[in-house]
Amino acid sequence: MARKILRPTRNPKAVATIIDLIHGYASGVPATTKIEKAIERALTRVDSNRQIAQRMVKHFSEISSETKAEVFGTFVEGQLRGAPTVDLKVLFQPNVALFADDVGLGDPPIYPTDTQFTVVYTGLYCNQRTGDRPIIGSSDEPYVITSGVFIEGGENKIQSEIHPVGDPDQHYGDVDSGEFRVGPIAACWSGLAQEVSIVSVVMENDEGDPEAFREEIETAVAAAAAVALFFGYSVPESLQDFAVDGLLWLIGSGDDEIGTDIAVLTAGKLRRLANTPTLKHQDKRTVVKFSGFFSDIPEVEEVIDQTNLDRHFITNHTSSGKYVVTYKVTANKAPIGQGVFGRHHDHIVVSG
Repeated sequence: MARKILRPTRNPKAVATIIDLIHGYASGVPATTKIEKAIERALTRVDSNRQIAQRMVKHFSEISSETKAEVFGTFVEGQLRGAPTVDLKVLFQPNVALFADDVGLGDPPIYPTDTQFTVVYTGLYCNQRTGDRPIIGSSDEPYVITSGVFIEGGENKIQSEIHPVGDPDQHYGDVDSGEFRVGPIAACWSGLAQEVSIVSVVMENDEGDPEAFREEIETAVAAAAAVALFFGYSVPESLQDFAVDGLLWLIGSGDDEIGTDIAVLTAGKLRRLANTPTLKHQDKRTVVKFSGFFSDIPEVEEVIDQTNLDRHFITNHTSSGKYVVTYKVTANKAPIGQGVFGRHHDHIVVSG
């Protein structure tokens, strides 16, 4: 099956360097530079036998040389990861700031220091199924892979999961535009109040292996996070550039990627959200109505879909089709000296 590269890459040299670092780990060549050693430490935790990295390198090698050359130029294994550290640091400087914290007003509520916060996946909504098929065509069979990325003990850690959890088919069936699927409710990440990034990838089931994709995504994200941590950059900002642009070059070709997005939660935002009621997700959708075989002008109208998806925040997935994934934040203890506070009125969230 031909590999699909669905979007341009905003920072191709940085993406290529991470691929080269993964290639070095996969080859088993002893790490010599400090950054190679940092990558080795990070990837050993998720891929101790190097088989996942080897699989990812194989995926990359199967992409046509013409396709790779258009984006990366001449790709010489070992050349990029061996660049001087000062040059690499400039190369990986993040371009996107993701620290807006607009939940509630005033200071975040205070929780006991040992409170465990959990980011919970609640479901997904289809604004537009994949492909240009407004009236006829097959329904989608999507699934979601989430990776919660955080720092613990000075090292980046990852918790990843495939949704729908517990489904033997590992995907939702017969999803059409305007439909949603609730749960199964499952944790994406759990820990003490801290900064955490939720990398979310929506895939369309075809003939791929969701568990293999989960492993590959986790390994690629671990490498990108290790690079950011090595240079002292914000892990969330660095992941934004790589997760949205780089993952598709490394994961297998059996299923199509519908879209990748990343949500960043600060410690304050976790506390605010856990102390805030959820909303039911609503979304605006454009509908093309069938006007008859002899009509040249299709009828178009906007509708608002009401779902039963509890949300504190969402991720948007728009590379192929339009999907929204919904999440909420919970805490295992109540805040000190106050209860749940109200929030602003329900409002429409327009995806994409």
